[in-house]
Amino acid sequence: MPWARNNQRKSWISDTTVTAALFLAVLIATVITDYTNGPEQQAPAYLTGLLGASGMILFGAAGSEKSKRDRTVSDTAERAEAKVDKLAEVAESQHPGSTTELHNPPFQDGVS
Repeated sequence: MPWARNNQRKSWISDTTVTAALFLAVLIATVITDYTNGPEQQAPAYLTGLLGASGMILFGAAGSEKSKRDRTVSDTAERAEAKVDKLAEVAESQHPGSTTELHNPPFQDGVS
């Protein structure tokens, strides 16, 4: 389903895709109107303003998508960390005599 929670940014219904389509439609309308008015006439001011506004909305949607993606990555990392902590608790409870410490954790300081 394109509107499912995890597929929101990967489908045709994402904010960026919809606003890009609208921006393209306004751009085409502006170019066609400018072309049919002739070389001495400018495109109507309302179309030029609408083109600017739709461009602004397009950049806003792209920024919104990036913040949603960053939030998803952060949430995923927090869930993974909680799972690792829970697994460590289970391992400690099942092996109480094992008190070995890791001297070099595998992901210390971003180095694997």
